[in-house]
Amino acid sequence: MKGKMKTLGIYYGRLPNGDGYLYPKPADRQFRECATDLEKTLLARNIALVYLCGKDSYLGLGEYSSYWQIDQYTAGAYREVTKTIKPDLIFDKGHIDYDDGYLHFFNCHELARLGRNKYTQSHVFYDFIPKTVLITKHDNLAEKLQLLPSQIIVVKPLGKNGGRGVVVGNKENITVTEFPVIAQEFIESSPGVANLADGRHDLRLYVVGGEVVLSSVRQPKPGSFLSNTSQGGEIKFASPEDLDAALLNTAQKLIAKLEKYGDSFYSLDFMFDGTKWWFIEMNDRPGFPALFQDENGEVKFFYEKFAQFIEKQLGVLG
Repeated sequence: MKGKMKTLGIYYGRLPNGDGYLYPKPADRQFRECATDLEKTLLARNIALVYLCGKDSYLGLGEYSSYWQIDQYTAGAYREVTKTIKPDLIFDKGHIDYDDGYLHFFNCHELARLGRNKYTQSHVFYDFIPKTVLITKHDNLAEKLQLLPSQIIVVKPLGKNGGRGVVVGNKENITVTEFPVIAQEFIESSPGVANLADGRHDLRLYVVGGEVVLSSVRQPKPGSFLSNTSQGGEIKFASPEDLDAALLNTAQKLIAKLEKYGDSFYSLDFMFDGTKWWFIEMNDRPGFPALFQDENGEVKFFYEKFAQFIEKQLGVLG
């Protein structure tokens, strides 16, 4: 007989729109459907999934005045439940700044801070990442860009993801309007990856509890440098067994650096220049794939491993 149901809360710093959608765009189908996929996988383990949206509902002492659930009648939408709840575990996909010591996270705050500061990552992973410089409002932009070896450079906001705010261009005439940012050496990945990508790409490894359980290869639409699906990129998935041994060896070195943060869930992004695998960035709150994207069972395997991971974290809490 099943015991008492536990609750995983996923926190977003924003409320759903007027129609109940967190991801309303047609291109966001992956993010709408993955919520249902995750809910079904967790329910099979007696774990309820709820969404905590915005900080105004937090009452303190680990309790919220309301929460959101997937609307079973409207695909991808959420409905608010005006009932107090005290989630057993939280995945912070927003930026919780009201932790009073009564909330339990499976990614610790230190890992979250690292994941949301790309300049700090460039120091922690110095041996693996392209040359990176920090640019603030008080720095000389042109002078800093000349420190980078490539003529084309990549400019990124420190804490955004999904390709938001990223600019790629010639360092002699690139326009930067948002500060602070990092500027990074451009890695030309057009040689592709044998059997995985024909041309420019990035490759993401999903790491669950220290284990690489899934990889995705993303390729930009023609004429673009940005491979994020939110920017129109295409994506396909592969099993870790199908990956280059040199890539997995590099990944294990990065994972070892992150072991001090405890059991965690994150992603590691790479590019291949035809000779070397370059680490690009770590994301402490990666987007989930959806089962409609699954061709050979890789995504289903990811969900099973993630659910096992959550079950383990809840077991530790008691």
